[in-house]
Amino acid sequence: MANTAAAAATAEGIDPRSGYCAATRTFHSLRSASTGALPPESLPVTAAAYAFSLLASPLPDRPALVDAATSIAVSYPSFLAAVRSLAGGLWSSLGLRPGDVALVVAPSRLDVPVLHFALMSIGAVVSPANPASTPEEYAHQVALSRPVVAFAAPEVAAKLPGHLRCVVLGSDAYTRLASAGAGSAPPPVAVKQSDTAAVLYSSGTTGRVKAVAITHRNLIALICAHAENRERVAAEATEAGEEPPPPAVTLLPLPLFHVFGFMMVLRSVSMGETAVLMERFDF
Repeated sequence: MANTAAAAATAEGIDPRSGYCAATRTFHSLRSASTGALPPESLPVTAAAYAFSLLASPLPDRPALVDAATSIAVSYPSFLAAVRSLAGGLWSSLGLRPGDVALVVAPSRLDVPVLHFALMSIGAVVSPANPASTPEEYAHQVALSRPVVAFAAPEVAAKLPGHLRCVVLGSDAYTRLASAGAGSAPPPVAVKQSDTAAVLYSSGTTGRVKAVAITHRNLIALICAHAENRERVAAEATEAGEEPPPPAVTLLPLPLFHVFGFMMVLRSVSMGETAVLMERFDF
């Protein structure tokens, strides 16, 4: 398989040693693609819907999320209900539509994953940003991703550009929005897997911050990789006459505006596991 992948890479002008393509100035993986578990690319589905589709029925009886500071836990039924209710409010009250970008600026709190999943579920684009950024940095990020609305923690809202519509997390307006769709879900949306699901920002270590687009297909492939690994581990345990390992409880000091934290929560929910969120790392 490795030789086949290397030969194909060479034929496409990709360096078989590094994966670099001089024509496109892009690095490619030299590993053989594993697409067996992926849904057909023509199937319209969001990353949020795909993650929920992998959950057991009835839903897991363990928490989906736990706040490390307060020990408040959100069960899977409560998490899905909150996502659907907020998605309905985003659609009917705020008027968000597929392709609309929403800036999310907040520490790692329980309502942030709910907001991320709700936005993706209606085809809106999640754009998480560092709550420690400066007003100048936010202005640059807004110019890059062109959001139609921002959702911000109270301590951050004043730093955002004045022309950008802002909903403060935890405010009465946000509470009304989160409950607006409790009685009616948004209509089904035809979102292509190739559509953008999230726009994240580079750290700016070697220059100005850049916006990085991630598609629903990118996120679905990530979920599939973890699902395949889980099935492999379970099969190996069964073959050895052992019980498969129980669902993991993962402590997440990772910020949810970072690609690592963003994707780890998506992975944890799709696997039916428990993510314990820390607002900031404290050894």
